[in-house]
Amino acid sequence: MNAIFRATIASPLLAGSYDPAQLDKRFYIRPASLKGLWRWWARAFVAGVLYERGCLHGVEGGGSVLKPTPDEAGAISRIVGIELGLGYAGEKEAMSSRFRLNVRVIRPPNSWYAGRGHSVRVDNRYVNLQRMNLLSLSGRVEYAVGGDFEISVDYSGTREVFNAGVGILATALTLSGIGKGSRKGLGSLDITKVAGFDARQIREIIESVRQALARIVRNCGNRSPRPPPLPALTNAQLNGAPLAEVYSVSLPLDHLHNFFLRSQRSKVTQGNYAADDLLRERLEAWVLGLP
Repeated sequence: MNAIFRATIASPLLAGSYDPAQLDKRFYIRPASLKGLWRWWARAFVAGVLYERGCLHGVEGGGSVLKPTPDEAGAISRIVGIELGLGYAGEKEAMSSRFRLNVRVIRPPNSWYAGRGHSVRVDNRYVNLQRMNLLSLSGRVEYAVGGDFEISVDYSGTREVFNAGVGILATALTLSGIGKGSRKGLGSLDITKVAGFDARQIREIIESVRQALARIVRNCGNRSPRPPPLPALTNAQLNGAPLAEVYSVSLPLDHLHNFFLRSQRSKVTQGNYAADDLLRERLEAWVLGLP
C-alpha cells in the first residue's frame, strides 16, 4: 500500500546541515525529521486513548508535576512500535518500521539569508520574526520557502493499520512544522495534493485514528482525575474543560510567531510592551510550547 503527499514549504524552514546556518540542498525536508515528528504524534494519539481507558495515570516527582511510569512508557512504545508498525527497540520484540518514508524534491524552494535585524521574506512581503532575529545574532542563517516536494509512504500490512499510520502522519504534517522554531510557526508545510489516502478534514482524520486505536487498547479501570502525564490527544475533559482541542487561526505569520515573545504578547493583550504577562501570571504560558 502506498500514499503520496505533495507539499510546499509555507513558512521559513531552517533545517541546517553540517553547518547549522546553511541549508542542506540535498535534503531540504529530511526523512529523519519527518519520522521523528510522526512518532511524536503517534505517542500523543496512543497516550490519549490509554488515558481515556484508565491505563495512564503517571506519578509525581523528578522535577515534573506528572510523568509516565516505566510500565506506561513501555506500553506506549510497544503500541507505537509494534501495533502501529513504526518500529520498536525492545530487547525481545525489536522490529524495524513497516512503513518506508521517502522525500523527493520536485521543484527546489527559494532560499534566502536572514541577518541580524533584517526582515524575512514570506508570501512576497517582508516581516520581522523574533526567532529569526535570535538565530542570526552570530551571523547570517539560510532559510527556505516554497518549492514542491513529494512525500511518499509505503507499507506492507493491514489496511486498518495503514490508514491509522498515514492518518497520524497527515496530522503531523498539518499541525506541526519541522526544523528550528517549528513550535512557533516556522517550517510549516502546506499539503497541496494527496493520493492513496482519504483526505478529509483534520478533525475527521484525528477521530478515525482514535477509533482505530480504541479497537487495540483495552480498558484498564477508572480514568485518572488528573491530566495525562505527557502530551495526549484525547476527547476527555477535566473539571468540565477539554484537555485537547484543535483550532484554526487566521493570522499573518509574524503576528502568530511573535505572540510567543512575552513583550509582544503583552502588547497584544494589554496594549503595553512592559505590562505583566497574564498567561505567565496564571501559569498558563506552558501551552505556547505545544505541540
